[in-house]
Amino acid sequence: MSTSSGIPRRCDVLVIGGGPAGSSVAALLAKQGIDVVLLEKALHPRPQVGESLIPHVWKYAELTGAAPLMEQQGFVAKAGGITVWNGKIHRIAFAEFGFTRPALHVERDIFDELLLKHAERQGAQVFQQVTVREARLELQQPEVNYLDKRGGDTVEGAIRCRFVIDASGSSAVLAG
Repeated sequence: MSTSSGIPRRCDVLVIGGGPAGSSVAALLAKQGIDVVLLEKALHPRPQVGESLIPHVWKYAELTGAAPLMEQQGFVAKAGGITVWNGKIHRIAFAEFGFTRPALHVERDIFDELLLKHAERQGAQVFQQVTVREARLELQQPEVNYLDKRGGDTVEGAIRCRFVIDASGSSAVLAG
């Protein structure tokens, strides 16, 4: 059952935040057939600072199924790096550490939207422009109250779930 806004009143797992962590965990859980709802306060694409991702990111991209999408996007691939330490130049090749795939430099607005849409394609129910106000985790079935700002009006709502994952980044919604 869902509210008039389309946001369900219940789910197995509620994910707060649609950045890389939230979208990835939502995709992974939805891929396993778990009923996942993801609430993101902004509307993607949203401005974010660019990011360098170490080669280890491919392990998680494969797990969630996002690796082909990342390859197709054409992000800048990096085979290694150069550092200067005590006046000496050191060249580092990621292959020397056993990595078979490159590091990536991504444009976060594009990368974040790619992962969010992927989570939705995996079966996660994604709602943008929905801000979590509070979470009552002490209840037998946690309840999360939100403000739905889609469509111009602000509508209050609540969703009950078995588990809550706070992937809201530095805003740390559940931290208070």
